[in-house]
Amino acid sequence: MLYNEKDVWTYGELKSRTKIPKKNLESGLLMLCNPKMKLLEKSISKPKFESDAETIKVNLEWKHANLNVKLISQGGNKKKVENAGGDNKLQDEISKERGAVIDGAVVKIMKTNKDSAV
Repeated sequence: MLYNEKDVWTYGELKSRTKIPKKNLESGLLMLCNPKMKLLEKSISKPKFESDAETIKVNLEWKHANLNVKLISQGGNKKKVENAGGDNKLQDEISKERGAVIDGAVVKIMKTNKDSAV
């Protein structure tokens, strides 16, 4: 969402504006800066962020018709509920979310093995 405001941000600005923990922010940004994907472009092409002054800009010419970008949330958008009843509700939501991911993976594996079994 920050890239809607401007096209170039420094790592320090992103870190202070998003307040995402350093480890999670770096892994997410590096996934988007990956040379195979290049949705974002780093000023220094090293696989880590060494300086808060390093710039990261949007690759406005990025196009790929056959590539789906899969971004997996880490569950950071879940709000913590402080009452005892809310903990059970949160655990149920997490179980359902994980169950859907596992079901999808199982179906994918079954379809892959279906061709080799016949």
